[in-house]
Amino acid sequence: MDSTPPSIMVWRSVREGGDTKTKKARRTLAIPRRCVDALKLHC
Repeated sequence: MDSTPPSIMVWRSVREGGDTKTKKARRTLAIPRRCVDALKLHC
């Protein structure tokens, strides 16, 4: 199993070309363990 904690990437202000306005607009958010467990049960 991967040792990287589960996370999602959030890109605000996405442009038509698929890139964000700036690199500061990009965020990585950790996913709470209970959400990871629920997603695993769902699959």
